[in-house]
Amino acid sequence: MSNSNHDEAGQVAELSAKLRARIIELARAAGRDGLTISEAAQEIPDHKNTSVSPRFSELVARGGLVRVLTGRGKPSKRAPWGIARYMTRLDPQTKRHVIIHWLPGFAPSLLIHEMRKKPAQRLTRAVTARRFK
Repeated sequence: MSNSNHDEAGQVAELSAKLRARIIELARAAGRDGLTISEAAQEIPDHKNTSVSPRFSELVARGGLVRVLTGRGKPSKRAPWGIARYMTRLDPQTKRHVIIHWLPGFAPSLLIHEMRKKPAQRLTRAVTARRFK
């Protein structure tokens, strides 16, 4: 690897570290409300959403951010245990449900999340048992 490539790789690593630190600051400021990727991208205007999103994945893998698992989708060949489903909220800009991320100490429990839903939307014991077979 030449010196210019080595320097460039160092700059990218430094930029990624600064961006991860900024995301952690935003998640800390969001507290119990949590933070979505799109909210972070809006707060960091000098970076594109495509630069912010991979930092969230890195932080989740390192344990810096957590998501609350709400269930699993239908099993398939690709995902024999089903695709993981995480707690979401409606993004006002895109009108889509987006995953919420928290600092580990701020994430709510699934029980609290379920109790906030309308009774018809709550997971029942039978549905939950069937999903995880």
